[in-house]
Amino acid sequence: MLAGCGRKAPPRPPRQSGPPVVRDLSKIIKEDRLRLNWSLAADSFRTGGVVAAFILYRARQKLTDGSCPRCPVLFEQLAKISASQTAPQKDQFDSYFYDDTIEKGYRYFYKVTVLMADGRTGNDSNIVEFVY
Repeated sequence: MLAGCGRKAPPRPPRQSGPPVVRDLSKIIKEDRLRLNWSLAADSFRTGGVVAAFILYRARQKLTDGSCPRCPVLFEQLAKISASQTAPQKDQFDSYFYDDTIEKGYRYFYKVTVLMADGRTGNDSNIVEFVY
């Protein structure tokens, strides 16, 4: 006679960590130029994959259209930024940036996601929001 728990279920794949997430998206504004900055910590590259690029998204709303705090923000892809293929030194950060031209009279929203070489995408970063 064989002993067992009697519980049958499909096999589960081993736990895998997902793509890294950018959590420190920030901005610097000088005149009509915007610089977005973000980084990935060294341990972000231990996810079992290679970071291939960052996908940058932007939404903007005319200030004359009024404010709608409960309305969804509709982002559009603004850029695909290639990531360095070299991992940073231990306990260091890889820093990335993107420059954009902005116009007065708009509320802007920006976010970034990580794109892995195998096609997986990470979760959205924090959102940078401002009025110019």
